[in-house]
Amino acid sequence: MTYFAEHRLAQEQIRPIKTSTAAEYDRAWMRLNGQHWRNYAAIHQIKSKPSLAVLRAAWRRGIAQQILNGIESTHDDWDQSIRALYTQLDDDIRRVGYVPPAHLSHTSKGRRHSPRKASKRQSLNGLPDNWRSQLIRAMNTKEDQLALMVIALTGARPEEMRLGVQLMIETDQCLTFRIQGAKVSEITGGGQAWRELTVDAWRVLDDDLVYELMAYIQEHQITTIQIDPKNAFQKRLQRIRNQLAQYETAWRKVSAYSLRHQFAADLKADTTIHFDDISAAMGHASDRTKQHYGHSSQKRGKGGITQITAASPIKAHRKSAASQVFLSKATKRSKNQKTDDAFNQKQLSTP
Repeated sequence: MTYFAEHRLAQEQIRPIKTSTAAEYDRAWMRLNGQHWRNYAAIHQIKSKPSLAVLRAAWRRGIAQQILNGIESTHDDWDQSIRALYTQLDDDIRRVGYVPPAHLSHTSKGRRHSPRKASKRQSLNGLPDNWRSQLIRAMNTKEDQLALMVIALTGARPEEMRLGVQLMIETDQCLTFRIQGAKVSEITGGGQAWRELTVDAWRVLDDDLVYELMAYIQEHQITTIQIDPKNAFQKRLQRIRNQLAQYETAWRKVSAYSLRHQFAADLKADTTIHFDDISAAMGHASDRTKQHYGHSSQKRGKGGITQITAASPIKAHRKSAASQVFLSKATKRSKNQKTDDAFNQKQLSTP
């Protein structure tokens, strides 16, 4: 029996790809463990487009390889299997896209797309230089003050604070934090599973505030700082923010994520810190994700980071904007030089 259509369709899915991409697809295929990628996504509540794209590509590649292996086999038992695999693959390719089940969808009734989130980067504009210290002091309990201190010093996400951040006071009075990553994808390799940051808090917050909080940590032998699993902490923060906004309107949009943006802005302004270290400190595995957070022009002092360790190396995706500008200028100079050289040569050859 011949399998012209089956072979052609399968061969189209086994196109040449980078070794790293093939390895990523192989890992995803193993996780699928025979399941259809759509079923796997529904069971594990996977909603991000990059993760879904990897699952789909890995599944199609795996099914295609099974078809090719079956065609090469001499066993008659493979006939029915090849037909079934071909039908699955062909059906999946003919579908336009993947629509998550209703219980996983972000969209509400009547809406086709989820609303675009407004960046919290703008929330830093107009705030006083020591706004972080002012906000921490305004919180009513030491527990909330410590939680805000951790976010201010490490840029930890609220989701990571719910998991709990471990801390240790070093001999030089710096603080070392171990953060369990909240945005980690085994499928795409995104995010850092964990990161450790050593921070000189005295370079970030007001001295009297640092002294007071450090004394409280030592007195109560605190080793983990954690916020409640629901949104009660954010609501308390919102109430304090609204109180401050009565006197200065710049406070109106401040949230816990504003502290993360300020953390990024200070790191970007510190020329002693490498770009990859900034990504690692933010809990990113890619060098391009940090561009969505605070700008160096929004700095308010140095970030205070003295050491950064993370679970995974940073993946390079593209050159920084600064290097792109430099390269474009260099290219322009090169083209101008060639034009000038050609003009001069023409002038010399003219009698």
